[in-house]
Amino acid sequence: MPMILVVDDDPDVRRMVTRLLVLHDFGAVAAETTEEAVRALASGRIDAVLLDVVLGQENGWETVRRIRETSAVPVVMMSGATMDGDSHKDADVIGAQGVLQKPFESHELFDCLARVLGAPPAP
Repeated sequence: MPMILVVDDDPDVRRMVTRLLVLHDFGAVAAETTEEAVRALASGRIDAVLLDVVLGQENGWETVRRIRETSAVPVVMMSGATMDGDSHKDADVIGAQGVLQKPFESHELFDCLARVLGAPPAP
């Protein structure tokens, strides 16, 4: 069972996404801050990260850079703001493997996770 780290400062988003993951046979760990995310990644059990672009006063782009210092785990950025083509390029440059526009449909989430985890997408 793949273990997904959900990093978002909004408790409702963390709760919703982790529940959705668990309902679809994923493991899920939630973090509110960059520091919590880095600690969770240090466990070595995380297979992919879903990371909000804006974490309160923190910056998700910087969080990806911190993750990349110690881990090659796939990172998917989540954003409630409109993300243009430049934002997708920025995600690639800093080492994120995908971008999800919030709100997203469950099939978008699972297709993206299948892609970054190397599994076929859900039917």
